[in-house]
Amino acid sequence: MNIDVTRHGQTLQLTIQGNIGESEAETLKQRFRENRLDDIKEVILDMAQVKHIGSSGLGKLILIYKDITLKSGKLKLINVLPSIYEELRTIKFDQIFSISKA
Repeated sequence: MNIDVTRHGQTLQLTIQGNIGESEAETLKQRFRENRLDDIKEVILDMAQVKHIGSSGLGKLILIYKDITLKSGKLKLINVLPSIYEELRTIKFDQIFSISKA
């Protein structure tokens, strides 16, 4: 898995390439947390290149959501493939944060 991190003002974007299994989920958490979040108001996860996300990855999405909302920020998932989008909707993640399909 590869994660490119870019920052534009108060927006932090992580572009993820590859599947998010157990070890990759830990990498995602580490890459997210290595950024200073004090002035971040929005975190965007671009998931166009993610074909699978396991239970550990789902747990890390909740962790990222909690971290950013403690700072009064928002989490958005963009370019989510239809199969993952449906999975996230089934477990009602779309009621917690913004998710848009590819």
